[in-house]
Amino acid sequence: MIQLISVSLVTILFIVIILLNALRVPHTFMFYFIKGAVIGALYDSEEYPDEDIVEHTVQIAFLFCTFTYIWETQLNNSNNNYAS
Repeated sequence: MIQLISVSLVTILFIVIILLNALRVPHTFMFYFIKGAVIGALYDSEEYPDEDIVEHTVQIAFLFCTFTYIWETQLNNSNNNYAS
């Protein structure tokens, strides 16, 4: 079961990497060894309205390895409710 989960998580990460490379999106890829054992996946997005960007993060952890993929997109905010 753990092997199926690990293969699935790594497959999802590589699909994201291939798609973003095909779209020519600037990105950062990081690989870390960690102290401890973790199995899981994370997606996060953070909006920066002052810079008009959204930073996306995909992170996949399996046992002692963590893969992190970060990229930015333009903030599509038609209703600018913040002060200029």
